[in-house]
Amino acid sequence: VFPHLYSFAFDSLSMVGQNGKWEGSRWVWQVNWRCFQVVWVSVIWSLWLHRNIIIFQQGVMDCKEVLDSIKLRSWKWITSYVPGCSFSYIS
Repeated sequence: VFPHLYSFAFDSLSMVGQNGKWEGSRWVWQVNWRCFQVVWVSVIWSLWLHRNIIIFQQGVMDCKEVLDSIKLRSWKWITSYVPGCSFSYIS
């Protein structure tokens, strides 16, 4: 679990560098913050649903399943609810 999350953190850092630039002495983001808000809610909701499966249906913890559901849910919600923010599910 930890190595996967560790690589996810570094992928996120590279994403930060691709979505902003320095203007003078100030960092300026060039992203749609609504996309990040949708991803945050998707993470919380996916964890909550997986928790419910573990508690009420005697499920087991499956990190890959949780990450996959976060990715799919984020993609669905962003493409549906955030105008001007689209990306391929495969990428």
